[in-house]
Amino acid sequence: MFEIHGGLVANGTILFTRQIGVHTQPELRLGILRVVSTFKDHPLLPEIVDLSAIRDSELNFRTSNALVDTILPHIEPPRTSPKKRIAMYAPSGTMFGMARIYASLLEAKDTNIECMVCRTEAEALAYLDRPETGFAELEGFDRVGPLPPLESASGL
Repeated sequence: MFEIHGGLVANGTILFTRQIGVHTQPELRLGILRVVSTFKDHPLLPEIVDLSAIRDSELNFRTSNALVDTILPHIEPPRTSPKKRIAMYAPSGTMFGMARIYASLLEAKDTNIECMVCRTEAEALAYLDRPETGFAELEGFDRVGPLPPLESASGL
């Protein structure tokens, strides 16, 4: 089973998402589309993706590449916009490697997204120019929770 929790933190200046469970390509794709749908009014906000609660992943390079191709039209800001910044927190070795594949694919595809994979919360926060050293210090972190159901996957 796979879940994504999310919310706006740091006085609405950062989108925080936490992935929970087991990564499969179909569930991760739908989860990311739920994030896009839920926070459609905030597409350029810097984002923290917390992968610390992922227990396992069925993704590999091929499925990760297909996933990026599928979701990129929904997450990439226009070239006229500033680059979207994403800090991926991946403390385990396996998730760090999987997140690096994702970040490398974004870079190889010359997207308008900068993505850094971090082993510590402090590193993720520093990448987004935040003074906090842990996620719990972010205003609103206590309100991060399950996302609403995806109402129209066909529209994304």
